Amino acid sequence: MNLIKFPIVMGVFVGLLMPKPVMAQYNQANNNLSIVIDKKVSDVTNPVYFDNISASTKVFREGDKIDFKIIIENTSNTRLDNLKLTDYLPKYLQVINGFATVNNNEMTIIIDTLDVGQTKTYNILATINDTPIENGINQKWQITNKACVASVQVSDCDKSSYFVGGKVMPVTGSEDIIWQSMIALMTIGTAIGAKKYIRGY
Repeated sequence: MNLIKFPIVMGVFVGLLMPKPVMAQYNQANNNLSIVIDKKVSDVTNPVYFDNISASTKVFREGDKIDFKIIIENTSNTRLDNLKLTDYLPKYLQVINGFATVNNNEMTIIIDTLDVGQTKTYNILATINDTPIENGINQKWQITNKACVASVQVSDCDKSSYFVGGKVMPVTGSEDIIWQSMIALMTIGTAIGAKKYIRGY
């Protein structure tokens, strides 16, 4: 009986001493991918940037300059590559200076890399242009400018709004038309009177 147990005990003992196969384990980091874009707007005469400019603060008119700032921050725990920044330019806006050329009302640039915690800032200086003629007193329109940044893995968008007023017809022009019409009528009346005086009737 003891002879039977001995080989079993030895087998268990040897099995415990034998090296076990080690399986390779790969602990891949759990990357938290995120990015933030912040779009702001400013009146160049008062260079303070706001998320939005209300009508009570400023109504932009034809020829006024307006400045936009775009701030992009990599809030991931890893580097981001091949980011595309696009600013969708609204109507009544003519770009003076920007971070790229304008194509179909879009301004686009590729950001090759953005390290962890790194920020990039872009500015767009523009002029208010081609606004419509006002149909009423103090007529205005709220305009929104949107910008987005995106890669294959992450994306974010932000926008700024402001107000644009219409063109106002100059009052002097209307007065000139009235005076010209009155002068023309007086000239015609004087000519008719002179003709009647000469003819005697």
